[in-house]
Amino acid sequence: MLLLSQQLKCRLPLHDELFKELTFLDPNTAVYAEFASLSSLLSKFPNLVPEQEMQRVDNEYREMELDEDIGVFLSSVI
Repeated sequence: MLLLSQQLKCRLPLHDELFKELTFLDPNTAVYAEFASLSSLLSKFPNLVPEQEMQRVDNEYREMELDEDIGVFLSSVI
């Protein structure tokens, strides 16, 4: 396992700002609104999310914090 992590550190551009923007992948961050917006991340992938859809995707992400079921699920799992 140590060798694997060493290899990943050598091969991945961990200094890239993109990795800092992936904090939204943590369910606690998503649900409890510690992460404000996906817009800067979405703009880096125009081939995945067309510009005219970026606001809609960002809005859907922000709505997760309002979903009580997600919060209840997380508190039961964590």
